[in-house]
Amino acid sequence: LFYGEEEYVKDQALAQVVKSFFPHGMQEFNLNMIDAAKNDVKDILNACDTLPFMVSKKLVVVKDFPITAAKKQSMPVDKLINYLERVPPTTCLIFFNRGQVDMRVSIFAAIKKHGKIVEFSYLKPDDTHKWLSGAFRKHSKRMDAASMQYMIHLVGNRIGDLNNEVLKITSYAQDEDNIKSEDIDAVVVPNHEYS
Repeated sequence: LFYGEEEYVKDQALAQVVKSFFPHGMQEFNLNMIDAAKNDVKDILNACDTLPFMVSKKLVVVKDFPITAAKKQSMPVDKLINYLERVPPTTCLIFFNRGQVDMRVSIFAAIKKHGKIVEFSYLKPDDTHKWLSGAFRKHSKRMDAASMQYMIHLVGNRIGDLNNEVLKITSYAQDEDNIKSEDIDAVVVPNHEYS
């Protein structure tokens, strides 16, 4: 299960999983992306039970399966919970959910028992500084701590938002090695949720 608020990193992680499963192609035959809102449990089970084609494993990604405590669950989760005990060894099943999930429900417990849970949460302040420093280093740029803090104050700690602003700043200050607050002010649009 991939879930959590940090959508950019979660999307990147899924892209890496897909790339590692199919480094030489064949994903069109062996990658099933299932939108839980448009499909039912039977579709998920059928995708998992289908054998991979010309590779050892297939990947089934179920997007936004309702892992909630809703009184009227939109899907019959009992059948899926029972199935999780016997997912074929030729199938990797990933539940990919936007935002948070309810950890108290039985489907969450079953996924935890038979698989792995990966939470993608927002970075803590120290980790955000490290990430930002590394992002600028990839572009052969540096930024002092005060400017980093100023940028985080304007943009927030969502990696997707920060990444977009890093790209804008490095393009703007392409001839500069050190990024300053003036460079930030020139191109960053403050996120009113944070500033």
